[in-house]
Amino acid sequence: MDSFGSFADCIVEGDPEALRDERKLRGLGLAVSVTVQLGILIVLILVPILTPAILPKLLSVVRVPAYRPPAPVQRIAHARTVTQPPYIPTVTSHPAIAVSHATSHVTPEGEVIVLDLSGSESIPDILTPSRPAMPAPPREERHGPVKIGGGVMEALLINRVEPVYPPIARIAHVSGQVVLSAIIATDGSIQSLHVVSGPPLLVGAAADAVRQWRYKPTLLDREPVEVQTLITVNFVLQ
Repeated sequence: MDSFGSFADCIVEGDPEALRDERKLRGLGLAVSVTVQLGILIVLILVPILTPAILPKLLSVVRVPAYRPPAPVQRIAHARTVTQPPYIPTVTSHPAIAVSHATSHVTPEGEVIVLDLSGSESIPDILTPSRPAMPAPPREERHGPVKIGGGVMEALLINRVEPVYPPIARIAHVSGQVVLSAIIATDGSIQSLHVVSGPPLLVGAAADAVRQWRYKPTLLDREPVEVQTLITVNFVLQ
């Protein structure tokens, strides 16, 4: 390089130090570029995960409701019902009116007609025709007892016997409700009982107490009838 003299500084391509520095700059630039790109990718991936509420705001879409034509209005014509009168006379009768010609009261213009309405027997009563008597509606035959709710029958209860808590159920800490289906006779006594639901240890005590209950007779058309109802007995541990 000394043979070139002052031109030695201008020849840079063959200088090993310059090549070494250039390689360092390229490597440093490559490392910085890769680091920046990795940082951007990490930010793009981690931000939606850490803050999920941002994505719906960024990707919010305004939904436009679909067009639906208005439903046609249907006009309902109200039909008028024509009822037939209960009685229509088939024969039209004319009143028998006695007509007498007055011989003394004659005018030149013509003859005067005098109507004799003094006799009430000559005018029949056609304004109030006699209507046939309507037959009484037949009574409906009842089959079986009448079903009535337990709340209504509780108001008619006149003798209530409280059930005795079974000792076995008390020791076992068994409590609850016993539902019985009862048929009450016409005199208010319990005719029959059937268990609907309830703990088995409490069913017997509830049935024994309810069989002694008495109700007021239930009247239908002023006649006592049998009633079917549900009776609920509560057992509560104290």
